[in-house]
Amino acid sequence: MNYLQPLMDLQERQRSVQDLHPLLAQPYPVAIVEAGHFLVFDAPGLEEPYRQVGRAAVHMPIPEGVRAAFPLDFYDNRPACIVTPEVFGEPEGFAVMLHEFAHCYQWQTCEPALRAELGIAQAAQERGDFMWEINYPFPYADPNFGEIYRALLAALPDTSSEEFSALRADLRAALTEDDFAYLAWQEWKEGFARRLENKIRAAWDLPLAGRDTRDTLDRTAFYAGGAATIEHLNRQTPDLDKDLVQLYRRILTA
Repeated sequence: MNYLQPLMDLQERQRSVQDLHPLLAQPYPVAIVEAGHFLVFDAPGLEEPYRQVGRAAVHMPIPEGVRAAFPLDFYDNRPACIVTPEVFGEPEGFAVMLHEFAHCYQWQTCEPALRAELGIAQAAQERGDFMWEINYPFPYADPNFGEIYRALLAALPDTSSEEFSALRADLRAALTEDDFAYLAWQEWKEGFARRLENKIRAAWDLPLAGRDTRDTLDRTAFYAGGAATIEHLNRQTPDLDKDLVQLYRRILTA
């Protein structure tokens, strides 16, 4: 498959929403998983086309339908959007790719430094657990946590500052320090990307992603909860979402 035309289409769609956040003013590497290899494409700017800049064997399990972002050790450790080819045929594929671009932006601007402050991330690194963000043993089934987080999801984004603060205090009291740190990390990382993705979907008249996660609490609940929390905090402090470090600290201390 020739990927240059779909990538040109991606850039055109990205230009149409680039005013939603400064991160959308630039392209990010795209690594397409095909026949056991990463095919890496990059572009110097939104007005300049992608070109293939690398090809490397995949030495890790990559599931069909992957939509992810992580640094590529064979490409100067630059973060890339990782996808399989069928994404280009999906109506919502470009919105999902721009979600992953948000993660690329997080990584290249501040994520490694924030990880260095995060005890659970450092402990995972020391034991060689590179999947901790997905596999962390969070107490999703704890009824006390569930009741509070469902109440928070139901109240956001229109709750008062006082109600929001009270629910966050209840949430912090119901969790261990590590569990709350994990929740805040996921709200920052995935909530930021989900909120931007839904702004893009709204601009393109697409269905919103994850509109209701209250019935089943798992890691994806933090996508919706994080997006709504960021929306609430951003109303209190306009443009807070433009400063990712301060945004993270506000979520962590909320």
